Amino acid sequence: MSAGLRRIDFRRRHDPSPTAPSPDTTQEVVESRPDDPDLRRALLRLASREDAFGPRHPDVASELHFIGALHHEAARYDDALAYYNLALAIREHTLSSDHPELASTLEDLAATREAQGEAAEAEELLARAQRLRLQYRQLKARPAS
Repeated sequence: MSAGLRRIDFRRRHDPSPTAPSPDTTQEVVESRPDDPDLRRALLRLASREDAFGPRHPDVASELHFIGALHHEAARYDDALAYYNLALAIREHTLSSDHPELASTLEDLAATREAQGEAAEAEELLARAQRLRLQYRQLKARPAS
């Protein structure tokens, strides 16, 4: 494990927060987007990761984040927010509080909020992401004991 990164704590109690779409819903979304092969592949990967690891695993969060980015690029901002928020909820419960992936999700949430014209919300999210990045840099800069 590289210096500065913390292990994921799988013993933490997982909040019954929103999870990724059910397999039926995922299949409906896949079928409703025949024009977007990248999204179709990502949704199929998401279903596969959920089957393999469960709905609240960091690998599932990574795929949810990626799907959020695909929606953002296509200007489907409400969909992007939904997937980013799911990714954030999983990451907040499975990763350490200063993990860089939390900051990445917050930054992308901020970009989506900004694209929707919600500058104040975007600024709050960016400020939180910057605090996390600073905490991570400070932790990484500490000499190993």
